[in-house]
Amino acid sequence: MGFRATARSIARAFDVTGWVRNEPDGSVTLEAQGRAGEIDLLLDAIRERLGQNIRGERVTDVAPATGETEFRIAH
Repeated sequence: MGFRATARSIARAFDVTGWVRNEPDGSVTLEAQGRAGEIDLLLDAIRERLGQNIRGERVTDVAPATGETEFRIAH
């Protein structure tokens, strides 16, 4: 299973919505929204399961998206 599919699988265990996608430069962007505690737990779970594939990360706050109902793989 690839990074995006694994991240989506992990995210579905938490009360979050959002997406994960590959970028043209080979990096991966993940955007999640939910309560701060849920986001922290999600990121910890992703680091634990996929840490060997993460070379660096940047966490930023963005405006919440409306209408999201799930965590998905974006293209």
